[in-house]
Amino acid sequence: MLRKYAHATTFEGYNADLYGRIGTQIIMWKIRETLLTLVLALMDKRTPPIGKLLALFSVAYLISPVDILPDVMPLAGLLDDLVVVPLGLWASRLKIPESVLDEARETARAYTGVLNTLIYIFVSLVVAWLIMAIVLAYLLIRGMVA
Repeated sequence: MLRKYAHATTFEGYNADLYGRIGTQIIMWKIRETLLTLVLALMDKRTPPIGKLLALFSVAYLISPVDILPDVMPLAGLLDDLVVVPLGLWASRLKIPESVLDEARETARAYTGVLNTLIYIFVSLVVAWLIMAIVLAYLLIRGMVA
């Protein structure tokens, strides 16, 4: 049955490559919105402490050098992070009341555009500082700045 569609390179009139890039951007947008929703919900006072602890342990596990499987193992070392962290965040999300999640979701949708703008501004500033540092280093090396 899948062989029937194997030759198709378009999806509803869109080029498959373009549609793939748009789909990836939509997925990244949803991940960003979901993470912002979770952070806002965890900061709410109505969220039970067990939900906050589960999220804290999940993030700490991601950052911690101590893993179930060491990261030096090529694939297995990252696989445990890809399993443990989402499961911990999912368990944390289950402990958050729906009313808190709904409010956090609305706030996250309002802030997502602002967050994107702040990310672009931050990246632009970092790039500008790097360019200035490179130019200054070049001038110092050439002896033009005393």
